[in-house]
Amino acid sequence: MSPELAALAGQIMAALPAGQQPPPPPARPQEGQSREAWLAEVAAVRGEHDAHAAVLAVHVTTQAAPAVESVTDLSIPVEGGDVTARVYRPAGQGPFPAVVFFHGGAWWLAGGERGFDLTDGHCRTICDGLGSVVINVDYRLAPENPYPGQLRDAYAAACWVVENATELGVDCSDVSVMGASSGGNLAAAVCLLARDEQGPRFASQVLLVPALDLAGGSESMREVPGQWEALQPVLRLYASPEQVMDPYVSPLLADSMEGLPPAVIVTGDHDPLRDDGRRYVARLAADGVPVRHLAYPMLHNIALPETSERMFADVIEATAEFRSGRGA
Repeated sequence: MSPELAALAGQIMAALPAGQQPPPPPARPQEGQSREAWLAEVAAVRGEHDAHAAVLAVHVTTQAAPAVESVTDLSIPVEGGDVTARVYRPAGQGPFPAVVFFHGGAWWLAGGERGFDLTDGHCRTICDGLGSVVINVDYRLAPENPYPGQLRDAYAAACWVVENATELGVDCSDVSVMGASSGGNLAAAVCLLARDEQGPRFASQVLLVPALDLAGGSESMREVPGQWEALQPVLRLYASPEQVMDPYVSPLLADSMEGLPPAVIVTGDHDPLRDDGRRYVARLAADGVPVRHLAYPMLHNIALPETSERMFADVIEATAEFRSGRGA
């Protein structure tokens, strides 16, 4: 790790609120605890963790996000209710390509208005750089909405965009999915589900530092002693030990990658999830799926500003190449 990146990580740690973050909440109400009390506990702990994420965002964001033509909210019907999506629209006359975006947050964080704020710059950058409508989906979070509910929210939202393309001013043949970290997991799983259920054919999948093997098969996840074990309470909020063997939870465990959309996959050299991305690149390529692997000297969610800017520029370029057919 470069001295500059180590210094930035140190600055962020020093700026975080005093004291340790609380542990994740229990995955379900404890014995004698009412559901209402459990939900209140989840909300309180989530709020503390989201506050830490907001501090991190301030330190890694230095460039003003580009202006877009409009930003509006809409509701998307999903099983058992609706989810909100924030829609970023570029200037010009449609129909436009579209990117359905799934935020990160370990499946249980970064939802609601705070989540929209944290991902606003990313969505504006993608909207402006790709000339695409970006639909940022506020899917329901674990542990209140664990697997498969969260994936079904994401899949329903992506399908809804394709089905309502005309009303959205979107080209239904040019809809991509994109996600960061746990959102990258959802984006990859959405593509698997669409293939297996004969759903929409997405134009591309863009996976930013994705979590793709919740069974822990990647060596990079175990490079730091105790790291994998410490993650178990977080993973249990989303999926059980048995469910992590399901390819829709751990896309790397799918029998085949044939028929999946072209992929752009970003990995960080110092990220515990690094090998998840590398292995997925190899699996996709082996099964004939066009794939671009973009690697950068960064941690999971900390990068020098110039690295972050270069990463998004490269992602935009690679995604545009797949759209034009030059990346295939």
